[in-house]
Amino acid sequence: MKPQNVTLIYFSPTENTKKIVEAIGAGAGLVSKAYDLTLPQNRDFTLEFGPEDLVVFGVPVYAGRIPELMAEWMVRLKGNGTPVIMAVVYGNRDYEDALIELRDLLTSRGFLGLSGAAFVGEHSYTTRVASGRPDENDLAVAEAFGAKSAELAVAAGKDADYVTVSGNSPYKPRGVMPPMAPVTTDACIRCGICAAFCPTAAIDSTDFSKIEAEKCIRCCSCIRRCPTEAKSFQHESILQIKNRLIENFADVRKTVECFYIKR
Repeated sequence: MKPQNVTLIYFSPTENTKKIVEAIGAGAGLVSKAYDLTLPQNRDFTLEFGPEDLVVFGVPVYAGRIPELMAEWMVRLKGNGTPVIMAVVYGNRDYEDALIELRDLLTSRGFLGLSGAAFVGEHSYTTRVASGRPDENDLAVAEAFGAKSAELAVAAGKDADYVTVSGNSPYKPRGVMPPMAPVTTDACIRCGICAAFCPTAAIDSTDFSKIEAEKCIRCCSCIRRCPTEAKSFQHESILQIKNRLIENFADVRKTVECFYIKR
């Protein structure tokens, strides 16, 4: 029997992770609650779960690590032997240490890591890398992953060990880049969508061309959502990364990697 108390938790500026987590949840059981942690006002609370709960937790991968603000938010989360299904979504380059970092953080907060998977989503910097992903096949894999993980949740005992996943510990250092933010052209129609969906409230609420570079995490939510394509990154370092991604990964289709706890 599938679990009847499944909770989804995710951070998803461009909604790729949201799609994956929802598909996993559909396979896992009856979803009772979903927490979208993308916006600042949606992160100002604490959560606690018991052993009878099942949590699906998903985050995007930023340069081989989970988003720093999500790592910091984990202090607000507490499990009590709570089984968790973990997912990271990367842009077709490499997820490196993100999945093991997510597992370690959740384990340290009292969760039992049942399973973990690395999915591919269209890269936030360019639509030419992993274009259209997650696609129907990815979502089908995610749903099957959720179903198998839920079976493990029913079978796993409270003394079960956590899942072994790919990655290194210590983790790769976080890349250091100079503060930067997207530029805004005259095509801006001042609709305010960019500011409304900024995960760090970096965009001014009245002058949408004003963006605090120190707050910007380069998630590209504003760029992807802008109805007139008025925003873009023009910083040389981002343009170089974008070109390398297109050159090396535009014609590569990476597959989903799934890991499960040993029975």
